[in-house]
Amino acid sequence: MRKGRNLKRFFNFRLSIVLAVAICLGVLSASFFACNKIALAVISLCFLALCIVTPIIFNGKAKLKVNLIIIAIIFTVSAVGFASSYLTFYRFERANLQSGYYTVTGRVGNISYYEDSTTLLIDKAQIAGSRTGKIHYKIALTVSDRLNEVQLGSIVKFSTHLHDRSIVYEDKISAYNIQNDAKYFADVTASEFEVLGYKPNVFQAVNNFIKTTLQEGLDKAEFSVAYAMLTGNDDFIDGTTLENYRNAGVAHVFAVSGLHIGFLATALGYLINKTRLNKKIGFGLTVAVLILYSGICGFSASSVRAVIMCAVLLSSKLLGVKYDSLSAIGLACVLILAINPIELFCAGFQLSFTVVLGMAIMTKPLAKIFKFMPKKIARSLSAVLSAQIFGMPVSIAVFGKTSTFAIMANLIFIPLASVVFTALIVCVVIGGVFSIPKIALFLPNYVLKAVNFAINVIDYDIFIVGGISFGIAILIYYVTLLVVCGKFNFKRVGKTVAVCVLSVSLIGSVVGVNVYQNNQTNLYVIGEGSISCALLTTPKENLLVVNKAGAKFTSSRLNQLASKVGVDLIDYVIVSDTAEHTDVHALMTKLNTAFAVRHLFYYGEQRVEEEGAVKYFFPSVDVCNVLTSEGLQTQSTTVRYLLDGKAISVSCSKTDILLYAQMKEKPNLSKIDAEYDLVVAYDYLDRIADLYPRTKLISYKISNLYQNAQKQGRVCYKIA
Repeated sequence: MRKGRNLKRFFNFRLSIVLAVAICLGVLSASFFACNKIALAVISLCFLALCIVTPIIFNGKAKLKVNLIIIAIIFTVSAVGFASSYLTFYRFERANLQSGYYTVTGRVGNISYYEDSTTLLIDKAQIAGSRTGKIHYKIALTVSDRLNEVQLGSIVKFSTHLHDRSIVYEDKISAYNIQNDAKYFADVTASEFEVLGYKPNVFQAVNNFIKTTLQEGLDKAEFSVAYAMLTGNDDFIDGTTLENYRNAGVAHVFAVSGLHIGFLATALGYLINKTRLNKKIGFGLTVAVLILYSGICGFSASSVRAVIMCAVLLSSKLLGVKYDSLSAIGLACVLILAINPIELFCAGFQLSFTVVLGMAIMTKPLAKIFKFMPKKIARSLSAVLSAQIFGMPVSIAVFGKTSTFAIMANLIFIPLASVVFTALIVCVVIGGVFSIPKIALFLPNYVLKAVNFAINVIDYDIFIVGGISFGIAILIYYVTLLVVCGKFNFKRVGKTVAVCVLSVSLIGSVVGVNVYQNNQTNLYVIGEGSISCALLTTPKENLLVVNKAGAKFTSSRLNQLASKVGVDLIDYVIVSDTAEHTDVHALMTKLNTAFAVRHLFYYGEQRVEEEGAVKYFFPSVDVCNVLTSEGLQTQSTTVRYLLDGKAISVSCSKTDILLYAQMKEKPNLSKIDAEYDLVVAYDYLDRIADLYPRTKLISYKISNLYQNAQKQGRVCYKIA
């Protein structure tokens, strides 16, 4: 009894927060079981059991009946999280088609554009092959060209091999694929792809209306930004511009989330108040419009999450219930994970809730520090700082970096974005309905030009924080913030001592994690149609092995890798001798956008013109050809060219790695008789597997046997 009261004094019990923690632990437990991580599953279940009995810990035995009811509710919510997520994993894994050849007819549900390809998400698909009929899951189809004529709702037909995706990727739950029901994937050329018709649903038709109106009324660069702001689709934005928005810390305006839903809800609330509608009707109308808007954006996870959180806020006002931000956040978390438990593993969910929690917990304490400022400015600055401080560890964990410039940028940009967002909606409706897009969007066009100019004119490198890892110390970080913000009822001396102890522990943990990681040897493999390469990072140096760099090779994949890994210097670039005979000057030009390079080696006869161009434009780079298979000895690795330069052997940290290039003709693999710890290859995987039966084999691409690499240049493997 006394113990429960002491805990109450120490920490305020909120049922919705406990329910949120319970459902998160239930989902985590199911994911660990699905990935066969039994030890982690048992640990998470132990924490879940502790969470379930919290009412007894806090209330003691005095309120036994009430406690039992609360325990039943917590147990039910956690069971829902566990069962729904486990069933989701089970059904996804059981829906395999065994990678067969099929003729597919389906509807385009989502479009993603890249520099030389288009990825379509095909839903409502009918297949004909070894199996015939409708399939429940969607197909991620990569077409080797930009299909600007294809729209959402287009009915398409193609014939190709459909490959299955697993629930696990990089030893973690493949959240993006499961969340989007993207169970299958395929590749076709533009000539193998046929558009049969156009049957969009209401949401897709409105999306296409917005896109067409913006394209007709705005210049190209301004259209791309406006379309991203309204629908969350940033595929049309130039890579450099998009990266500048990210480095400025304002790219969240391109992910339809709480910011957009808040803008729209505020505008609707203003109109409803002016028209003096009944509050219940106004509430229903607002929620209906928000759901419609989420549908226009493809019911993206972030938009659905924002609609739920906004509905919780509006309903509390309608019912006259005192709004408690932490309770509302906990309730929103429970509702979202009950609807779609896979959200827990998505970066958007993690960032959204850490940012919103930060604003709910830290804004008031920070506002006291800025009390010398005008109240509105102090409040805005405190909110932005809170979001930045709470979101920083998650941002670094997900993207490899965060921007300190975001504090200043968001103070200016968010008010501006609210005006631009509202104006765009009004102008699109007027311009599209009355067929005057140029006139209606005249002013927004020049406002967006000014915004793009301001974003692109600044060099953000000095504001970027990255290259560090929190690891398990992220928990200490957030506990420290909760203590600082007064969420634990310490006395002044106790609070000071707790903050000091936690701060020392945090610093020590972060330093320990980073020292450990910096002394590890890691291999990162990326692969797609135009590039295959592997980045080896060691305590002393970094080495990039390029096994394919076709004419369509773009630097965006390497920029993604550099940002994620926190590497900006490559000591040695080793280029294999592929059938394409990679132009080393063109390769160096593209590499330079992601990394600084010291040495570049290529196989074969000397290419004087290409070397001369590299030395002229990149005088600090040492470029040289290798004619024999003699080893290249670096500080920590030994590199050899094999099979006339079409395979590269790397020995490092008592680990022998063999990397095969993509080859058009079957190589005589028997020439290589050494034992290797790891083999990375693109083609002829069956023969290579027979040659190295006891060796770990991974691939640059997904094949029927080795579904362990991703297209579009995502990091496939990290091997410590």
